[in-house]
Parts: sequence; structure tokens; C-alpha cells
Amino acid sequence: MLAVTEQQWREMLSVNLDAAFVLCQALGRHMVEKKLKGRMLLITSLHAESPRNLPHYSAAKAGETMLVKELAKGLGPHGIRVNAIAPGAIPGGGFQAPPG
Repeated sequence: MLAVTEQQWREMLSVNLDAAFVLCQALGRHMVEKKLKGRMLLITSLHAESPRNLPHYSAAKAGETMLVKELAKGLGPHGIRVNAIAPGAIPGGGFQAPPG
């Protein structure tokens, strides 16, 4: 935690939380204006609830989790569902194609 710089903190929140807010706000306004019903899906993380020694990441994802709840409450009456999926860390460093 002590190794995270202020710049790293701000960049992480900008990419993960600020961008989600700005995009969802613009989309929500458009959908409400045009009376469009539909869905928004955000990708949060299990680390919003369970720290993994990355305070800037965990804080950003926790904020995003609450953003989903706020968006769902505010946009639900307009027929817009807002949900999130929350994957955790994946061992092995990512996807590997099966052999053959």
C-alpha cells in the first residue's frame, strides 16, 4: 500500500471508475431521452470486497460496484437494467489456447 504513488492512484481511478461513470452517464442520458429500454453491463472485480494488496485497484473496483447499484436504482424506472460481472484473479496469467 505504501508503494502506490498518487499518480498511480489517480490513473487507476481514472481508467476504472471515472471512465465507467462518464460512459454510463452519457449512455443513460441517451437511452432515457430516446426512451430506449435495455441493459448496461460493467466489469468489476471480486477484489472490490476482498483486498489483494493493490489498494488503488480495489478502491476503484469497489467504487465501480457502488456505481452499478446507483445506476440500477436511477435507471431502473426507465426500463434500463444495470448489472456487473465480478471475476477474480485468474491463475496462470491468462488465456491459453488448447493444443491441436
